[in-house]
Amino acid sequence: MVDIDIHRILSNIGSMAQEITNANNRKFPLNLVCDMISSVDKINLELNKFRQFLAIGHLNTVSIPLHKDSIYRVLKKIDLDIFGVSETNIKKNTPKDLYHFPGYKFFQKNRDLGNSGGVGVFLKEEFSSNAKIINVNFKQSQPEHIFVEIEIKKVKILVGVLYKSPNIRYGVFGDIFETLAFLTTKYENCIFLGDFNINQLTPDKPDHKFLKNNVIEPLSLVQLIKEPTRITNNTCTLIDLILVNSPDKVKTSGCADMPGLSDHHIVYCSYSLKKTKFPPQLVKRRDFRNFDQDSFSNEISNAQWNTVEGLVNNNIDEATLQFEQIYSNAINKHAPFREVRVTKPVAATWLTDEIISLMDLRDKFKLKHNEILKSNRRQNLLENPRDTFFYTKFKELRNQVNHLIRKAKIADFNNKINQKIKDSKKFHFNLKEFNIVDSKKNFSKCHLDPNKLNECFSKNNNAKVSDFLLKKMVRKLNRNSRRANFKFSEVTPNEIIKTTKTLKSNAVGIDEISAFFIKISISSSAHIFSKIVNASLKSGVFPNLWKKARIKPIPKITQPIKATDFRPISLLIAFSKILEKIVAKQMKQYLIDNNLLDKFQSAYQEKHSTTTALIDITDNIYKALDNSEITILVLLDYSKAFDCANHTLILAKLKALGFTSSALDWIDSYLSKRSQQVITDKGESSWIELLNGVPQGSILGPLLFTILVSDICNNIKHCKYHLYADDTQLYISGKVSDINNLIMKMNSDLKRISEFSVNNFLKLNEGKSQYIIIGSR
Repeated sequence: MVDIDIHRILSNIGSMAQEITNANNRKFPLNLVCDMISSVDKINLELNKFRQFLAIGHLNTVSIPLHKDSIYRVLKKIDLDIFGVSETNIKKNTPKDLYHFPGYKFFQKNRDLGNSGGVGVFLKEEFSSNAKIINVNFKQSQPEHIFVEIEIKKVKILVGVLYKSPNIRYGVFGDIFETLAFLTTKYENCIFLGDFNINQLTPDKPDHKFLKNNVIEPLSLVQLIKEPTRITNNTCTLIDLILVNSPDKVKTSGCADMPGLSDHHIVYCSYSLKKTKFPPQLVKRRDFRNFDQDSFSNEISNAQWNTVEGLVNNNIDEATLQFEQIYSNAINKHAPFREVRVTKPVAATWLTDEIISLMDLRDKFKLKHNEILKSNRRQNLLENPRDTFFYTKFKELRNQVNHLIRKAKIADFNNKINQKIKDSKKFHFNLKEFNIVDSKKNFSKCHLDPNKLNECFSKNNNAKVSDFLLKKMVRKLNRNSRRANFKFSEVTPNEIIKTTKTLKSNAVGIDEISAFFIKISISSSAHIFSKIVNASLKSGVFPNLWKKARIKPIPKITQPIKATDFRPISLLIAFSKILEKIVAKQMKQYLIDNNLLDKFQSAYQEKHSTTTALIDITDNIYKALDNSEITILVLLDYSKAFDCANHTLILAKLKALGFTSSALDWIDSYLSKRSQQVITDKGESSWIELLNGVPQGSILGPLLFTILVSDICNNIKHCKYHLYADDTQLYISGKVSDINNLIMKMNSDLKRISEFSVNNFLKLNEGKSQYIIIGSR
């Protein structure tokens, strides 16, 4: 944190006299400037009179990423429900963190070509569940536009943001007239915001007349803003507008300068549409205020484990339930759940109240400068140099604010990056926060029906397959089986402890037990847990409790609106992952010892990774280039590969690899009768049983899928290839003069891979599969 002494800064702003004289010899006591209300406070006072209604604003931001700090201050203090923005200057590659604000959902339309431009609407999250962008049949690039439909208490309103570049002819508003006419007819409540770049203070000018006669009056719109919205030393214009088709619902409106943020004023209004009163959002959190690790470990150590021990060999499911119940009781005693009100996360930890106060003071000097400019213009006075005093002091304060912000950011960077280099987890997390590396974080919440999501997510798991083809494939695999010699080995308590320590995620499954509690106490329970693991492996039974998964929908895109815009992430029980890790380790060792993994399969092999896969492919491509050859590279993608994995085929291929019947029984139990439930902001879905597929987010699932596709190499006759789990790269090199023959060979291998995919009930995604031809010229 950067400490700021506001009074010291005030005393150092030049050599301020107690009174300042302007061109008319009127005197201004200095304390009047400091006692003035800042722009944001002025708006807040005005809108607070009507807080039960919608608070709406618009600002030409002159780049959101560049002014994120100041915009955050505006949103934090004014608390707008709807905030339209123009000249956002957001591009496809702009990190989301640079235009995300806690508590708001952003609808955007970028200008990806050229500089600046772009429009958008920030909408409070509580109103965003039914909000959507309205696509209109207007293909021209100007005026830039976005229209968002919002539903509040079953009343629909349309908010549009329009922006016309200064160098674009004003006639473009005539081009978009039909679109606006359609919208004003469809929606009783239309609010159009934006920087129109048509001065409303010059009624005799052609552009003003055109907008009035061809848009505002024909559509029965009313323009709310009456004061100038852009003031410079030489100009005074009203170009930022709010147009409404129901002016009787407007409670108040106005504009205010935004010094240090934009050379445009913010325009705002209160719209008479009562907001839904949402109760405080409460979430369950573990209370660690009185948690003592040693006390918790002692509780686990002294638990009545004899009850569990007596059930282990007779009823593995009941033994697992009792084991987990003992853990749950201990955790609830030492770290009970409590309801916590959800608060908005801080957008900028270094943007302190002190810096915000200095911003307010900066604004007051700019406001005073504007007052004098307006007064001089009204009285037709020539500008007096002494009137520049307030502007000079504004610039001094602006520079000090910028300096302090830079200083605070550097201190924050040093604290989170430079001092965390040795802590790789925190270091990489903070790199994403500072947008140094790409963050895949998506801020969109899921407001869809959880049951519909669950049906969508389980569609491929429960797809019907051809029994005839399945039996044919199993018979073929049985003819080429190895002698059965793999079975699971018993594990020791020490192995349980070592495996538990390698758990990385603290996400909880349906038992609400985090891996954190298990890792700090496993030495006190490993002797019992090892007996559960060994009984499970010996009996061929995977506990039913551990087959249940909670599904968290994660958005694939910035503005998800349908089920297919989300991907499912499984939250599995932590204890089940320990057992999976042990099983996966034994299976991998057997496959490696017997050379059963393809040498070009980089998943699950020691000293192999995505990096080694990439090196192998690029090395071969470079060799071809050195020989003046071209390379045809095909990247194959499977649709919902893990969900489509057929259980019967997996077991048949494991049998062909030499797995004993007891090992196959355990894997069959692990795969069968699994079920999932989707959790969203709207609640929980019903449970759905899954007939096929390997669990997403599991330890063992990817290995089983790799075994399912392990014989794909038998279908590649001409090309080189490399695999990483379900990713397949196929490539062939040769002289450019022989390209037709290369293509024929590639197509021959692709045809066989396509047949292999059909026979294994996998779906090649033709849309996402790509080819590249690589050559030196």
